[in-house]
Amino acid sequence: MPRAWELVADDDPSTLRVVGWRVLFSLAEAQLREGRSVVLDGVAREPEVRASRELAQRLATRPLLVVCTIADAALHRARIEGRVRAIPNWPELGWAEVERSRAGWVPPPAPDLVLDAERPPERHREALARLLGGG
Repeated sequence: MPRAWELVADDDPSTLRVVGWRVLFSLAEAQLREGRSVVLDGVAREPEVRASRELAQRLATRPLLVVCTIADAALHRARIEGRVRAIPNWPELGWAEVERSRAGWVPPPAPDLVLDAERPPERHREALARLLGGG
């Protein structure tokens, strides 16, 4: 069976990003139609945020945009190099790809919550619980 990125004519990172988001949106729509909650985890740019909001509106659900930041590039690199996503049939990202993405990424406008990944996870859980109305 071919890998997902092998179905794409080239291995340009922007093409892979488009394919990846299409897969996420398809899976998200199926889950939302079943009445389940969905978390889309990715480096979202304005087009992905807009598409997420459109999907939520089309399916009459509440979209929430949570932006995670990490200003310390050395800490970010250590986390990237220390992880294995193990997404079947999808390439791992190395620091070079992440660094390129960091250089050109513009935070989406009007997030519902901004989390600083340098802070303890407990703080994030508290903030998310408040956002979701459970705390």
